[in-house]
Amino acid sequence: MAKKSKQQRRLEARRKKQTQQRVIIGAVLVLLAGIAAFLAFSNRSKSPEALASLSAEEAAALPVAPQLGARAPDFTLQDVDGNPVSLSQLSGRPVLMMFFHTW
Repeated sequence: MAKKSKQQRRLEARRKKQTQQRVIIGAVLVLLAGIAAFLAFSNRSKSPEALASLSAEEAAALPVAPQLGARAPDFTLQDVDGNPVSLSQLSGRPVLMMFFHTW
């Protein structure tokens, strides 16, 4: 088998790099299209501003469901000190929940 010249190796490396760039650009475009579709078709029955201005009685009358515009189901977790904290205890206050996973 004949050795490849320096120019051939450079050309192959350039083509490989261009192919990798095209794959990355394509993946980013697909991701952006997915985000745009999600935002366009997601259920936005009530804006966050409208939900923030609800009285306690109006908030209690909202249906309980895992969707935007509904009350979150009540649950209880432990804080960093091991004390139980339920979502209903935090009623009327902003709550930030972070979900993550490590492999």
